[in-house]
Amino acid sequence: MLQYNKNMVKNLTSIEIYHQDFLDKMMRIWPEFLEVKGFVLLKKNKGDFEELDENKILSIYYDRTGFEASYNEFRIEDYFDWCIEKPIENLALAIKLSEIWECKLKRDFPSYKFHIIIGFDGKFTTIRFHKLRDEEGSWIALENLDDYKNNSIAVRVVE
Repeated sequence: MLQYNKNMVKNLTSIEIYHQDFLDKMMRIWPEFLEVKGFVLLKKNKGDFEELDENKILSIYYDRTGFEASYNEFRIEDYFDWCIEKPIENLALAIKLSEIWECKLKRDFPSYKFHIIIGFDGKFTTIRFHKLRDEEGSWIALENLDDYKNNSIAVRVVE
């Protein structure tokens, strides 16, 4: 819980955020996750899910896990341009983001399990997640992580 003094309340009520870039970055750090038609998705824009066609999604991605892992992909360099030429810092940021996302997913969906997957190819870093489903396998098999010879892979298991 946060408690405020009067000066802080006055300052907080005067904040006006106009800069869309700032809002986009904050939404990735402490994102909004929504459950729509059984999918858990990272909210990227207003109205993202108004026309979510489950049948079309399943015909393209074959399962819910594949769609979630694809849709929920977030490439660090696309939002944090200060680290474009610093690949190891991108990776460090993704690891920290995965901790934040774990916290948020646990809080928002306490009865679900998730995999948060971090991929690093030496230049670019991606982070994505999907809900674990008994009827579908994981998007990346934990026992086969060393099979990805050209990429570094980490999976944070959220239970």
